[in-house]
Amino acid sequence: MVEPMVRDVPALFRASGSPAPEVLKPASTLRPPSNVPYLVDNLWEWSRPPEFPSRRSACFASATAEAALNSQNPAQESFVHRLVGLPPDWLIAQHAFEDAKFDLDVRGLQAYVRQALSWEWFGKSIDQKQPEALLFCPTLAGDEVQRTIEYSEFLDADELKARVTFWTRVKLLRFGTDQLSLKGEVFFSIPREGISFESVHP
Repeated sequence: MVEPMVRDVPALFRASGSPAPEVLKPASTLRPPSNVPYLVDNLWEWSRPPEFPSRRSACFASATAEAALNSQNPAQESFVHRLVGLPPDWLIAQHAFEDAKFDLDVRGLQAYVRQALSWEWFGKSIDQKQPEALLFCPTLAGDEVQRTIEYSEFLDADELKARVTFWTRVKLLRFGTDQLSLKGEVFFSIPREGISFESVHP
C-alpha cells in the first residue's frame, strides 16, 4: 500500500540520545542554528512574517518516527519520542524540506551577499568590514539586521528581502485541524506550560 502524503490528525515525533521521556519548556535564551549559516539564519529571522514561529526558540519535530531518526547522527544511538499535550489548533509551521539546510536560500543568499560585498571586502580588516560583518554573527534580531543593511554601502534592503524565499516554502497549520504532510521539517513555539514527549517503544 502506498503511504499517504498527508495525515488528518498529526502525530509529531522527536529523536534524542536518551530513552527517557522529554519535557520541554520555552527557552530562556535564543538558540543559534547548527545546520544553517548565521548569515542565512539572520536573513530568515529578519524577513519572518510575524505570525510564523521563530526558529531560534522553536521546538523541531517530524511527522514520522522514521524522519525523526533520520535527523539524528547515525553514529549515535537514538530513541524516538511522540509529542503529547500540544493544545488543539496550536499553530505549527512545516517546511517543504526535511531539513532547512537543504533549502534553496542556503546557497542562494550566501552567493548573493558575497557578490554584493565584492571579493575586496573579504580582504579588509575587521574594522573596515563594518557594518556588514555583523550579519555573520549569530542570532541578530530583525531590527538589528535592518539597521545593518541600512548602514551598508553594498546592500539594498528591498533587493535583499526579495531574495529571501524561505518563508514561501513554509506552511502555517493548526495542530489537529489542518492536514500535515508526512515529509517536511516541523517547528512551532513551545506553550508557556511546556510540552511532553513520551517514549515510543519498538
